[in-house]
Amino acid sequence: MLEKIKFLVKTYTSLILPEGFDWKRVFAQIKAESAFKADAVSPAGAIGLMQIMPSTAREVGFSENELYDPERNIECGIVYLEKMLKIWEKIDNPEERWYFALASYNAGAGNIKAAQRRARKEHLEATDWTCVSQKLWEITGKYAKETINYVARVKRFYFEYKTKEAKDE
Repeated sequence: MLEKIKFLVKTYTSLILPEGFDWKRVFAQIKAESAFKADAVSPAGAIGLMQIMPSTAREVGFSENELYDPERNIECGIVYLEKMLKIWEKIDNPEERWYFALASYNAGAGNIKAAQRRARKEHLEATDWTCVSQKLWEITGKYAKETINYVARVKRFYFEYKTKEAKDE
């Protein structure tokens, strides 16, 4: 199943996400979201490999039933990630843009924008995830920890995949 997931991630990443976006970023995100369990359903109701809420699926043109199909789940998650990346397209640094997109995927773009406004108001660097994440506590309370840890986990998994690939070459 892992090879099929990898194939689907490579395919949809190249079709949907900006040129040069490393598919291993999405693969790392799936590991963080569901540990590659296609039938995962969270207590909050997020479904599948990319742990997508039914309302989020509808927002990007997918039905709840499609979330139970691993291929459609991956496609939907990547479409939604692309939407999050577009929200943050004014952030010049592609790594930081990705961190903001991941945080938005997890906590909602509105919460991340609110934290960014607080950071800016306090003269912190509003395009630096580390600075903005400090203000997330004021917006989402105890849930900030989940989002901050989520971004860190995806980054760690991505680094592991990237490092392994470099060693294998």
